[in-house]
Amino acid sequence: MTSAAQDRHDEAPGPGGETVHGEVTRRRWRKQWLAFSLLLLFGLLALFQWWIERPSLTLGGQAVDLNLPIDLISHAGAGLPVATYSNSVEALDLAVARGHRAIEIDLHETRDGHLIAAHDWDETYRELHPASLPGLFLRPLIGVAAPSHSEFIAERMRGGLTPLDAAHLAAWLKAHPAVSIVTDAKGDNLTTLRTLLALGIRQEQIIPQIYSRGELAAVRRLGFGRVIYTLYRDIGIPLQEVAEFARANGVAVTIHDARASPAAIALFRRRQVPLYVHTVNDPERARILADWGVTGVYTDFLY
Repeated sequence: MTSAAQDRHDEAPGPGGETVHGEVTRRRWRKQWLAFSLLLLFGLLALFQWWIERPSLTLGGQAVDLNLPIDLISHAGAGLPVATYSNSVEALDLAVARGHRAIEIDLHETRDGHLIAAHDWDETYRELHPASLPGLFLRPLIGVAAPSHSEFIAERMRGGLTPLDAAHLAAWLKAHPAVSIVTDAKGDNLTTLRTLLALGIRQEQIIPQIYSRGELAAVRRLGFGRVIYTLYRDIGIPLQEVAEFARANGVAVTIHDARASPAAIALFRRRQVPLYVHTVNDPERARILADWGVTGVYTDFLY
């Protein structure tokens, strides 16, 4: 058969009215689509496997009675059996039940400007809201990271925990007048503090954290006496400078556990500056820090 005749044969309609060439193309397309679908499926399975096996940022645990003469600041509300970093109503209640009188709270804004208690809108938030994962992954794709206030209240937290907004926090503090919160403002610090005061929270129940030395004057003008200078955003500054600033201005200091050496702690003790270390959950490490002379630690589970 000549080449031209072969072409006419391939293009001749088959029994169903379709050319041989068209049938070959359809079969090739189906094979390619099947291969792509299988590849996509295996990719999704691998992603799911990574998701469930990755180290958790919000893993829960059990409380440990430390029985040491140092201050304990309950971290992100408190560590619950089902989760850390929850900043939930149940976390506040558990912190009080453990005897804590200072509770660190992460404060963020929803996309419609409401102040709420949450550490971030990224991995921690997704871990704490597994039932809402489709929507949580969709928001960044459309350029929106934070939920609205109504979404934040409605999205189910792990273990049925109750989300906390600033109004609920104010009511809770009114019912617990002996408790103070240590603020960790994820947005504008002064705006966060003004919002808390406007909600009627007593000034003596708020211990602001500042993140740079330049913030102190404005925080003082709001009337706050007790202030903690935390270094987790100002990590490059020499500790001797921090200690001198803290001594001169009457503020406490918080450093990461990785920087808490005997020499560093002695630097602050010589200047009579209260020094806190975050975040410490190992009882033996807490005992060592107490022996070295820290004022206290932020903790999820120690009490």
